[in-house]
Amino acid sequence: MTVEFKAVEAIDSLVALLRVAEDSAVHCWEQDEPFHPGLFPGLVLLARFASQRAGEEFKQAVVAAEQIRRNKNLQGERDQLQEQLAQVTAERDQLRERRLALERQAAELTEKLGELPDEEDEPFPEPYQWQVGDVVESDGEFPRLVITRDAKGWVFFKESAFGLPQFEWEKLGWKLHRKASELPDIPRFTEQQMADFKAVMAQVSDSVGTDGEGQP
Repeated sequence: MTVEFKAVEAIDSLVALLRVAEDSAVHCWEQDEPFHPGLFPGLVLLARFASQRAGEEFKQAVVAAEQIRRNKNLQGERDQLQEQLAQVTAERDQLRERRLALERQAAELTEKLGELPDEEDEPFPEPYQWQVGDVVESDGEFPRLVITRDAKGWVFFKESAFGLPQFEWEKLGWKLHRKASELPDIPRFTEQQMADFKAVMAQVSDSVGTDGEGQP
């Protein structure tokens, strides 16, 4: 706020008039002439006007100074708000960058997931169930042959007097060594050969006594 002070001009004019009055008084005194009757009343009126004008301008100066102080406070508050706005803007930009980075990562993961095989196309293989004729093994034990697998899933080995479910055997450390399908084919006897073999064994049994010697 700018205040134009006119009191200074009025005072300067008053001083100039006083100098004129002084010169006039000196001239009148030197020439023994009377003073002009309106000179001093005019000076008095001019002085009152200058004083009144100075008072008004002083009040305006006080108001202007208060307004300047308020403006300075407002300027300080505005500067603080601008700083806060700058901080908020920077934080917003950082959050925007993080959001864009997360969106890019999500897009990359989505693309990678799209490249994975479908579970329906490649189902998870079912655990192998031991079958009769399979060979299983365990650390520190000789391989054993599976001779029985009942309807409840109990597995019996040739060298064991008891059976257990397959998962119990696996808990004990037993695992598949070789499938029966991987074993070499063993020639099988025909029904006639089996009948002949049984007949020979029956004859041998009849001819052997309890002590292993032939009976008369």
